Amino acid sequence: MLIDQPLATGQVDGQGAFHGYPFLGNGSTGFPDAPTVLRSYFGHDALEVRLADDEFDHNDVNDYPDSVVEVDEMAAKHGIDMNDARDGVLLYRVGSDQEADLIVTERDWLLAERHRPYGQLLANVVSPDEALAIIGLYLRWHQRPVIIGGSATRWHPTSMRRSAAYIAMPAFERWNQAGRVWYDTKNDLTLENLNRTLLTRISRAFQFRDSIFALSATMVGHEPEDMLCELDSLLFSLVGAFDVAARITDVVLGRNGGRRGGWQNTQNGEWQSSLEPVAKDLFDHTKPGSEMQHAFRVLRDLRNSVHNEAINLTRADGTFYLTTEPTTQGRLRSFLRESHPGWTTTTLGIKVQPPGGATQGRWVPGVGRYTVTVRGQAPGSGVTADLSSCAG
Repeated sequence: MLIDQPLATGQVDGQGAFHGYPFLGNGSTGFPDAPTVLRSYFGHDALEVRLADDEFDHNDVNDYPDSVVEVDEMAAKHGIDMNDARDGVLLYRVGSDQEADLIVTERDWLLAERHRPYGQLLANVVSPDEALAIIGLYLRWHQRPVIIGGSATRWHPTSMRRSAAYIAMPAFERWNQAGRVWYDTKNDLTLENLNRTLLTRISRAFQFRDSIFALSATMVGHEPEDMLCELDSLLFSLVGAFDVAARITDVVLGRNGGRRGGWQNTQNGEWQSSLEPVAKDLFDHTKPGSEMQHAFRVLRDLRNSVHNEAINLTRADGTFYLTTEPTTQGRLRSFLRESHPGWTTTTLGIKVQPPGGATQGRWVPGVGRYTVTVRGQAPGSGVTADLSSCAG
């Protein structure tokens, strides 16, 4: 990890300015900015950190002949002084030479260059915020999470995931309080046990998500099959968490649905519909046609398909594809054609897997047919003309 010059010095979290974070329960006197937290990781034994100041002592733009012109171009293009342009250009070139996984900078103009047509040359250039996200994910993959603030503290992975689940559900403490009141009133641990189950399922979903990210970074050997198993576990845990949340709601509102209670139980005046007179906002949030119902539907279709059906795993041009059974594909295609806001093949990361014999480039996404070129003879000319390219 190569650190830009301005980030190398400054305050470090844990020096006394920040005495707590909001989710620890003891309040906070402030939240450190990303560079402050980033500097706290410089001495971490899992990371190799190099400072640009040290590297620039041994390198200069003259070592990169084409960079001399680039410095002039950057200075004129972004309206910055020559020293800023020189340091930015030298930073990413030195980082590339050293094969740095991360080149961390706060130079907005350099970060903006990543989006230019030749931005792939700056693929490893990241902001302090992005660097922290990648570092945190890397440490979680290797079961070495830490919290910065005071002395570095190593967490057991289960505790770390539970804390992440707490943050993902800001209202969870109110659920806990409701469980305690329920126990105090009825001497019944049902709600507390359900709350614990919910948190466990959410935290496990985070664990499986991290495993999928880690496996997808390499995708060699048997790892695709391992990733599919992790996906199965993630979907099973997440759908289970939704089911537990419905059971908690059932207990609190006294709907008496038991295990039959569920967000998708919407027909014939059943459980979800019974929420309307007692919890109108919750009913509207989960009623048929709502975004939450769309989420439930997709998750259940995928969960049932991955968990209950044999999923084909194929490889084409170095890329792995997962294919679900036809009935599930039909349901998901139908759902995507409804054009719900935010639910598209692009935003959901869905790729179309062509059948045997078709190439990825010739397959029309969302249509399920080949792209072909139709040729015919122009009337009376005897000449073959290229009429159109269409889905045949």
